[in-house]
Amino acid sequence: MAVNLNQTLLGPKTVLRDNTVFVDEKLIIEGQVFARKIDAGNNPVIIGAGAEVIVETEILGSEIVVLGRVKGELKAKNEIMVSEKGSVEGNLTAPKIKLDPTASVSGVLRH
Repeated sequence: MAVNLNQTLLGPKTVLRDNTVFVDEKLIIEGQVFARKIDAGNNPVIIGAGAEVIVETEILGSEIVVLGRVKGELKAKNEIMVSEKGSVEGNLTAPKIKLDPTASVSGVLRH
């Protein structure tokens, strides 16, 4: 039986470099991604607790959840959430931005 989970998982041992990542489904990153841009369109992006993501330009998605480390601009159509151990070095743009009191953010918040 075929199962379609409608998501892309980049596991903890995955390393992507020097690319633009386009997906048309939920994107979960648990590994290391060093990319020019990550675009999930109208789908959510989850940066896992052990993930390290560095983008030259931006990460785009409907919602973006940061549990790990991100360097680069985040742009969400609905919401950005940075958890207690999440870290973002870059600007955040979304209608709704939620930051845990112990989250680390270095950048401008635009909503």
